[in-house]
Amino acid sequence: SLKSGMEIHCPNLVEIACADKEIVPQRKLQAKDSDGTRRKIRSLEEIEAEAKALEQAKREQFKKEMNDVSKPLNHLHEASVQCLLYLPPCAGRTNSLVWSGASDGVICVWDLNGRLVETINAHTKQIFSMILVGDCVWTVSADEMIRIYLARNAKLKKEVKNAPLLCLATVGKLVWGGSMDSYVYVYDSKSAKQKKKFRIIEGGPVFCLHYVQATNCVWAGTDLPGKSIVMVTAKGKPTGTELVGHTKKVNAIIECNGHIWSCSSDRTIMIWSLEGECIRLLQGHAGPIFSIVDTGSHVWSASWDKRVILWDSEYQSFYKEFEPHDDAVSSVIYIRENHNIWTGSWDRSIRLWSKSP
Repeated sequence: SLKSGMEIHCPNLVEIACADKEIVPQRKLQAKDSDGTRRKIRSLEEIEAEAKALEQAKREQFKKEMNDVSKPLNHLHEASVQCLLYLPPCAGRTNSLVWSGASDGVICVWDLNGRLVETINAHTKQIFSMILVGDCVWTVSADEMIRIYLARNAKLKKEVKNAPLLCLATVGKLVWGGSMDSYVYVYDSKSAKQKKKFRIIEGGPVFCLHYVQATNCVWAGTDLPGKSIVMVTAKGKPTGTELVGHTKKVNAIIECNGHIWSCSSDRTIMIWSLEGECIRLLQGHAGPIFSIVDTGSHVWSASWDKRVILWDSEYQSFYKEFEPHDDAVSSVIYIRENHNIWTGSWDRSIRLWSKSP
């Protein structure tokens, strides 16, 4: 018969074409091992079980590698960690520090070994952003206050009321603040007096700001569909360049190797030329990406999916991933002084990475 003939001459493939409806095409796999013995044909369930086992082994390997190069700090915040800031040595303080801001308005101050130095009851509501401006730290919160602290001793220097800001950025000798009401507030960095405010988008919040010194332009992250990044000059004038890419709000913008990297709640990272041309789209996270940082050879991204992903900054491609926290990873910073990385999470913890994996 056709079936028996094909089984003799074509044992790896048996296609039966027959008018009898009870006979259907079949594919017979007769794989053999190197010694010539016939290997058992695996079922779909066995293949899926093996794939799960391999994935579990991969996770265990990454977990071991993570624990070899990082550790959680002993002290937990009372609320979720929202942002981190590195403070290098300055006049009046010889050691470096890291500040962590939480959703209850409290700031914890750490030395570079991860020991808690002090806590500051900075705000009454969630802290959105902290930046170093000269010899001071500026902080903004949901309580609509800017509080300015001396970097050398964490003493409150000044506060500014009626400031509904979500983010801060230094632009020359000025400090820009992106607001909930589509405006950018501009302050003098020395006196903290408001010099002006201007509307940067038609409506909605400004979630992040980044000043690009090479082009003297500011990139602003929004949640406008089809126009989630707006580029303006350092004087606040539109450049006319429309950046189309992200479909949800943009949470952070950084520079890396002469390009601009942006991360978004649409779960993607986009890489742009300085002129605003999209070069590459990176995908890998399963949730909103809150923070990104350039560590030299890699860019780290922190996400709602509890993972951090390391991207090769030269080849702009996936390198490695870890799951260092039990909840969303809200912030990641790089300490150039000792090449450490710190990650903060909604699980109230901070993890210190002694070296890049």
